[in-house]
Amino acid sequence: MGQRFKKFRQTLNKTQSELAEPYHCTRQIISFIESDKSKPNLQFLYQLSFDHNLNIHWLITGEGSMFGNEVPNLRDLNAQAAARKDQDQVKQLERENRDLQRKLIQCQERLVELLNKQK
Repeated sequence: MGQRFKKFRQTLNKTQSELAEPYHCTRQIISFIESDKSKPNLQFLYQLSFDHNLNIHWLITGEGSMFGNEVPNLRDLNAQAAARKDQDQVKQLERENRDLQRKLIQCQERLVELLNKQK
């Protein structure tokens, strides 16, 4: 997140001190955020978002664009996660099915061998 925060500041063409001043914080705080030694508080992020149209979702995750409000719909994210989970479960069931089919074939082959020995 620190690198994205730095990129945001540089895009605004501001020094750390220039970005810090209107928010009543210090250059050191900005430096700590950019070096991932500290995380910005929610109030600060909200104000940056309001003042500069910063996309907080981009800042936190790297997804979307730097500016604009492109927070994905939580319902969509949950649906995507469920679909991935369903796909994982389907793959697991397919593996289990193949294993069972192999075992069934082995059992059938042994049965055929036993029947042939009895003849």
